[in-house]
Amino acid sequence: MNSPLNNFQIDICDQYPEKFKAIYKESYLEFAKVMDFFSEENKDNLFWWISATASRSELQSNLYRDFCSIKLITLLAKENALPSKIFVRSDAIKKVLQQTHQLKKIVIHANSKKYKVFERIRMIFQSLHFFFNKILQKQLIAVYFKELGNLKNKVIIENFMSSDSIKDRYYPDLKRFLNSSDKEIIYLPTIINTNIFTAFNLIKKLKSSGSTYIFKERHSSYQEILQASFYKNYFQAFNFPILNIELASSSFNLLPLFQEALNSEKFSSLSAEGVLNYSLVKNLSKLHVRLDTVIDWWENTAMDKGLNLGFHHFYSHSPVKGYMGFVPNQFSFELAPSVTERNSGVIPETIGVMGDIFLNTPRRIANEQKTVVAPALRFNHLFHDRPEKSNVNNATVLVVLPAFIDQANNILDTLLKFQNQLKDFYFIIKMHPACKINRKYFQSLSSNATFNDQRPINELIQDASLMITAASSASIEAIMLNMPVLNICSTQLPFAELIPSNLRTNLFQDYSPQEDLLIQIQELLSLYENKTEPSLNINDYFCKPTSKNVKLFFN
Repeated sequence: MNSPLNNFQIDICDQYPEKFKAIYKESYLEFAKVMDFFSEENKDNLFWWISATASRSELQSNLYRDFCSIKLITLLAKENALPSKIFVRSDAIKKVLQQTHQLKKIVIHANSKKYKVFERIRMIFQSLHFFFNKILQKQLIAVYFKELGNLKNKVIIENFMSSDSIKDRYYPDLKRFLNSSDKEIIYLPTIINTNIFTAFNLIKKLKSSGSTYIFKERHSSYQEILQASFYKNYFQAFNFPILNIELASSSFNLLPLFQEALNSEKFSSLSAEGVLNYSLVKNLSKLHVRLDTVIDWWENTAMDKGLNLGFHHFYSHSPVKGYMGFVPNQFSFELAPSVTERNSGVIPETIGVMGDIFLNTPRRIANEQKTVVAPALRFNHLFHDRPEKSNVNNATVLVVLPAFIDQANNILDTLLKFQNQLKDFYFIIKMHPACKINRKYFQSLSSNATFNDQRPINELIQDASLMITAASSASIEAIMLNMPVLNICSTQLPFAELIPSNLRTNLFQDYSPQEDLLIQIQELLSLYENKTEPSLNINDYFCKPTSKNVKLFFN
């Protein structure tokens, strides 16, 4: 049994996980209004929009978590259920809570995490690394690629490239649906997971790929690259009003939360790339370049905001369409643009989603947001006649790691925890190109696992009978192919829900840390052996690509 001191040292959100999750799930509208109040004062400031604080993403900032923490504490106080001593995540939460007399008798301790000298040095190093990496890329691009001519009657499509692979994971087979009379495709790559040692090989691969590219590095000056690398230097210019809000009959000024969120931001390449996207659009407008269509791989990140704000500032009409080419997490509330985000021009006028079931996702806050069903290029293989699996070993498990390192490590740590019980299983571990895995996992899991970062998901699925993942679009692919999925998501933040609870299928189960992983795997495999049919309708989730709908959206 834990001592009172140990219980006290547990964050209040973790002491009441169900209450906290309920508050987290229902408070996004209220939080969006709070964010809009602060954003309105900085709506024309690029550096506000590319900050993690403005992102509303749990993966980028703790701001929404802290807001919900305060709501949880005020609710417990109103119900007379609040302990006499509580532990909160930060000093800023403590400052906000101490503003009301109702909590004066409560002892509040905070995890007083100071911004240490080492962290400052690390951020300077990361900024310098980004700067020199981009300078090298700029110079290599100038050597290997000629300036593009007229961009009229072209479609510019944002994608991501890494030194590991330049295969198009985002718009596969797009060109197959177009013909010579359609607009020419020009890719706008964001170069990821590439350093000064691997940049040369990547640029050579792009040169020999046969595709046409427009590079933000080429169209950004050295000064603009320096500005992007040290973007946090421009955070001092923000205007923050005092905002008093009512929570459970108590009034709170939330300014300390925003101040701490900004001060504690770490370097983010998403933010730096957002500045470069803005510079690209600004410099293209100076050259009087006319752009007909721009496709933004849209996740409402700092990158997306920088690109869209550039068109809002420098073009009379934005040619940008957002393409949400993935299955959205229903807890990713940033995927629903706020009113001020829309009015400030950091959101595409139109957002394309993969299927009818997702049309409302970007409209949950601002109902005026225009959404359309777009062709689901990444999921086109689900509509093809699929060969029957033959000689598939039921002991083969496909593990699909997500893009976020904490979630990926949680899956791998779970496999290590039960490694002895799982020795009769063989694991194919599919790595995400944006996530670098610690080499210790390669060594520790080598006896019955292989790590793969080359073969696509649709091929790997054919080699396994069960998928383990964490809130990945691949789980929907697996279920559509009658493969059971074990979802290993942390019980703490970030929360994830890809399949709405009212549409759950027995082929999809959440892993419970209280249970034996082996038992859960065996239960799911029995469903595979019994050929359990999925209850999900593929046409609800994914729009089958055709020449007509591809041309309609991408031209």
